[in-house]
Amino acid sequence: MADDDKELKIKVSDQVKKDMEKNPELKKVLGELFANFHQAADAVKRGQYKSFDDAMEGITGQRPQKVEED
Repeated sequence: MADDDKELKIKVSDQVKKDMEKNPELKKVLGELFANFHQAADAVKRGQYKSFDDAMEGITGQRPQKVEED
């Protein structure tokens, strides 16, 4: 199976999982974000967009920006 055929898997740390269970709003927001990630990956796989960034911009209206860690 080629890499393009693999399903997107999102890994979440145990701490984030705990935080999501404690905070329904965080769970909702991250759930929507993860759904957008899956939609974007699928759209790129189907050729609707050339890149993941293009797909995310098309889906959310905002282009992803790299966050620098301190």
